[in-house]
Amino acid sequence: MLPDEVPASAVARRGWPGSTVALVVTVLPEGTWSPGLVNSYFHGERVAYLVLTVLVGMVAVLGALTMDDSRTADEHHEEQSA
Repeated sequence: MLPDEVPASAVARRGWPGSTVALVVTVLPEGTWSPGLVNSYFHGERVAYLVLTVLVGMVAVLGALTMDDSRTADEHHEEQSA
């Protein structure tokens, strides 16, 4: 194996985003991947992480905006007559 080539098994062990990218691609090449293919693969992972980060950030901001600063509960207690 040449020093600038990476075996496909090393790339496939990367985890979730790689698995997602693998689902999008119909057939992944067997054997040793060229440096260009490895770079393209990891670029796809970076894009997947970026999209996921933006979505999580949007949910966090939406949650923060819907919070209020109330220190009392909205429970209404009826006074008991003694």
